[in-house]
Amino acid sequence: MTTQPIHDFLARYAGGGGFRVHMPGHKGRLNPFDITEIDGADVLHNSGGIILESERNAAALFGAAETLYSCSGATLAIQAMLTLAKRAGYDTVYAVRGCHASVIRACILLSLDVISISGAEEVTRRYPVIITTADYYGGVVTNAALMQYRTRTPLLLADNSHGTYRVFTPEAHPLRVADMVADSGHKTLPVLTGGAYLHISGDCNVPAVTRDNAKEAMSLFASTSPSYLILDSLDTCNRFIAEERDTALRAFAQVAQVKAAFARLGYTVAEADSLLHVTLRGDGYAMAGQLRERGIEPEMVEPGAVVLLFGACDADLGGLIAELPPCPAEACDYGGGGGGNQDGADDSLTRVMSPREAYFAKSEVVDTRAAAGRVCAGIDCPVPPCRPVVLPGERISEHTVAELLSYGVARMLVTSVPLDPIREIHGF
Repeated sequence: MTTQPIHDFLARYAGGGGFRVHMPGHKGRLNPFDITEIDGADVLHNSGGIILESERNAAALFGAAETLYSCSGATLAIQAMLTLAKRAGYDTVYAVRGCHASVIRACILLSLDVISISGAEEVTRRYPVIITTADYYGGVVTNAALMQYRTRTPLLLADNSHGTYRVFTPEAHPLRVADMVADSGHKTLPVLTGGAYLHISGDCNVPAVTRDNAKEAMSLFASTSPSYLILDSLDTCNRFIAEERDTALRAFAQVAQVKAAFARLGYTVAEADSLLHVTLRGDGYAMAGQLRERGIEPEMVEPGAVVLLFGACDADLGGLIAELPPCPAEACDYGGGGGGNQDGADDSLTRVMSPREAYFAKSEVVDTRAAAGRVCAGIDCPVPPCRPVVLPGERISEHTVAELLSYGVARMLVTSVPLDPIREIHGF
C-alpha cells in the first residue's frame, strides 16, 4: 500500500495539542493541517524527509526517475524546465505557437529567445523544444508524434498540464518520450488548486538536469512558504493513483457517454483525443447560458466554444447526463468565428522585436481598436485558455484586434519606440 508520509505527519501534529508559536498566524484555527516548515515537516525546495518520501512515491507511480512537487501549479514546473534548459547552455527554445503564457513569461525573465514551430519538421538539433502535449480543448499529442521531436532535439520538454490523467494509461504518458514533463495535479486529479509535478525522465542525459538543480530552479520562482494543504493533497493523491485505477477508467467511460449524449442532443462535439475534455463548437455564450440554467458550470466559455473538464474521480455522471439540455438553435446555427483555436496560428502576425526586448521597451496603453499596426509589449492572454493571442515583439494585425475584442480585451500595452523597418523579421 502506498504510504502517505505528509498526511500522516500533519494528522499527528494536528492531534498533538501543542502550542503553535510559529506561522501561520491563524494558529490552526482555519485549518489544523495548514502549517509552515516546522521540525519534521521537511522543506519543499530542499526535501530530504517526508516530502522526499512522498515525491519518490509519486515518481514510482508516474514512472519518473525524479518527481518534484509544486505548490504553484504546472506554471512553476514549466519555469523550472526552462531554467534548466538555460543552465544547460541554451539561449533559445522552440515552442508551439499555442503554448501556455507561462512559457513566454519564463522566457522573458530568463532571456531565452523563442522560435515558433508548427511541426517537428521545423526543428533542428540546435535548441530544446517545449511541446504542449495536451491542450485546453482536449487536443492531445500522442507519443508517436512526440517521438518525431525527440529525434530532432537535444532536450525535449512537455507541458502535459491537461493530460496528467494519463498516469492511468502509462504508455500514453509523455514521460515515456520527453526528458522533463510538467503535470498539473489539480486539473484532472483529486488535488487542490496549485498542486503539480515536475517529472525528470531516467533517459535524460543532459548534465544540468538533476534533482538538485531542478529544486534550485523551482526555488528561483516559487514562494519560500509552500502550502502544506496542497502538499497534503498531492500526498494523498498518490494513494488514489495507486488504488483507484478502476475508478479512473470508469470516469473515462462516463465522459465518453457524456460526449455521445451531447451529440444526440444536437451539439457539435469537437473531435479530441482527451479522455476527460468535452469541447462543444458553436455559439459558446448561448450554449453556456443553457447549461448554467441546468446548474452545469463549464470550465471555459468563449465565442465559438464551450469546454467541460471532468476529473479522474468522476465515475458516475448519470445525473449530469440526465440534465443536459438540447442544443439551443442559435448555437447550432452559429456561423461566427473566434474561440476554440487550438494551435493559435495567425499568419497575419509579424515579429519585429524579441519578446524580452519588447516587454521591457518603453510602452503605452492603447485602446485595442486602435492597436493594429503597433507592436505588442505585453502578454494579452484571455484566462482561460491562457494562450497568448499576440506576443511581445509582434506587430498587431487587424485579425488579432478582432480576436482580442472577441475575448473582451479592451486595452493593451504596445511599444512606443520607433522601429527601423530593416529589423523586421517574420516568425514568432
